[in-house]
Amino acid sequence: MAPVGCQGGGQAPRVSASHPIAGGWNVDERHIPHLSEQERRALELAAAGYTNRQIALAMTLSEGTIKTYLKHSYLKLGANSRAHAVARWIDVRDNPRP
Repeated sequence: MAPVGCQGGGQAPRVSASHPIAGGWNVDERHIPHLSEQERRALELAAAGYTNRQIALAMTLSEGTIKTYLKHSYLKLGANSRAHAVARWIDVRDNPRP
């Protein structure tokens, strides 16, 4: 699955290539990435299996806004797919690092 907002052959979000890790982009594991309240809520709904359209309806926002929130979350979490972002979010949420 392509990253949110990148369907149809679009380009994936660009991130510094100087810090790649296997399976995704580098994230400093010493801190929890700052996610906005809206980004956290969108990730929670994505983790519950909601589609972008369902998340948009639940949050009374446009589907494009949800895609933007999720794209920003991918970058902040160092994820390269929806499933990877959800897994990273659950790990960060449930296992905060000092």
